[in-house]
Amino acid sequence: MHSAFVPSEKTRLLPGRPLTRWVIIITLFAAAFGVRLYHIGKPPLDFQITRQFGSINIARSLYYEGMESIPEWKKDVASFYMHRRSRVMEPRLIEYMASFAYRMAGGEYLWIPRLMSSIFWLIGAVFLYLTAERITFSGAAALFSTAFYLFLPISILGSRSILAEPLMIMMLLVGLFTILRYYERPSVFRLAATAGVSALAIFIKPMCMFLLFGAFVALSVNRHGVWKTVISRRLLVFTVLSLLPVTAYFFLTGFFRDELLEQSQISFIPQLLLSPSFWKDWLAMVGSVVGYIALTAALAGILRFRQGIPRAMITGLWIGYFVFGLSFNNRITVHDYYHLQLIPVVALSLGPIGADAIRHITDYVRAQRWRISALAILLLVLSGAGIFTISRLQWREATPDLRNKMEIMGSIFGINPQFIKFVKPDFTEEVETAREIGEIVGHTTKVITLSSNYGELLAYYGELTAYPWQTSLTFQIYKMQGINVPPIDELFNTFYKRWGFPSYFIITDFRELDRQPELKNFLDKNFPVMIRNNNYLIYDLREKTALSFTMAKNILAGAGDTGTQAQ
Repeated sequence: MHSAFVPSEKTRLLPGRPLTRWVIIITLFAAAFGVRLYHIGKPPLDFQITRQFGSINIARSLYYEGMESIPEWKKDVASFYMHRRSRVMEPRLIEYMASFAYRMAGGEYLWIPRLMSSIFWLIGAVFLYLTAERITFSGAAALFSTAFYLFLPISILGSRSILAEPLMIMMLLVGLFTILRYYERPSVFRLAATAGVSALAIFIKPMCMFLLFGAFVALSVNRHGVWKTVISRRLLVFTVLSLLPVTAYFFLTGFFRDELLEQSQISFIPQLLLSPSFWKDWLAMVGSVVGYIALTAALAGILRFRQGIPRAMITGLWIGYFVFGLSFNNRITVHDYYHLQLIPVVALSLGPIGADAIRHITDYVRAQRWRISALAILLLVLSGAGIFTISRLQWREATPDLRNKMEIMGSIFGINPQFIKFVKPDFTEEVETAREIGEIVGHTTKVITLSSNYGELLAYYGELTAYPWQTSLTFQIYKMQGINVPPIDELFNTFYKRWGFPSYFIITDFRELDRQPELKNFLDKNFPVMIRNNNYLIYDLREKTALSFTMAKNILAGAGDTGTQAQ
């Protein structure tokens, strides 16, 4: 039986006077908040454009509802997007919060939800600090973990994103803290509170359940053993209460009926587990998020935690992340935002090593003040030169060779290549192009698009509804799963049956078009080019007589009245 632990004031607080300690903490948080305010009014094109603008488009539709000042055509386009284009993948909490904030502010200002996400991330940092304090018995370790969590480049990008992730991370960290508190002094009230907080975190984004259950089960095994954990009522209560809200939500919204099978097939591909490239790509993605140096140190740091609750907690988190990666093995290698929950795990794991580093550096500084001063000046000069070089670099003009070098260096030190867009956020061309296309096609709701962000950016700034054509990567996944990919004309048939007759096919991703020569040949053969320039290519699909008689006959016979539904 392991006794509950409560760090003493001497071991768990930062050394020095309370005023000094609080000045350090407040300065850290103020700096983190200030960094996130940098160009926060710019379009959020520096991180996960597809997912962010999917949320933004839904928030706009919710904001427009009941607003008499908004033109009807804008309402129709926004409503059409939400009810026909978007899918219910998770509760739309961020979107509802953003739309409410828009109404309070009197306008659709994208900096508002970005600011909200930043605040969520900083609140999470408070609970990360409290958790680190309790499992490392060191205020210095907690401070190091918190600093890593706040200033890792991708955490700056991700924490300003208009996604569910920052809110999920906040509640995940609150949940981990309550789990730790429960196992310090178990009680029915604390178990209920732990399950309730975990339920809210899982409701926001179900993928965080792996870390929560990893921590809960690991701490239970540490205290009671494997068998007693499996048959324990506490695990049953925690499982039922934490999963009940999100299960009820998905049942009521029809997710289990309409989306579960398709999403599970896309997320998990069993044969990937036997592919060396899967493990290599997973490791590469982790490198782009936290960096190999931090990853190696974090894994080594696991052994620095004391036996009992501290080591069980950190081990459970790593196991939870690993199981999560296996369960979403297809997505884990291509979506960096799936790894945002790894950041607090690595941050906590680095705590003991970070505390040792701070102590050794402090001792060395006292003994070598002049040398350290000279080294500090040199580092400042080099940092300034690096920032100046990055600020002059045009990320849009970076060559493939330069991008490859940036990715390699980023993977070592944990500097995500997208971070250059944060340093120099110039997105005028993308925004103006989308607006231009929207004017050309008359803000229609009948567009097929082949773009790098599935038409989400185009839908927002062009104020239209764009249905994405599948990418070559998607077709590869289908083939890997043994699903037959039909010819292009049959794919168009299927598209028409689902969405109706579109008016335009808009292409902004020319590299992807080159990967699909059959599509390009089909479009060139059957439809006239409306506009072609360096930024986009638009095919006019309105003249359906351009289709062969056989294809038109098949479409009309198969689609029925579907084409009349898209207005």
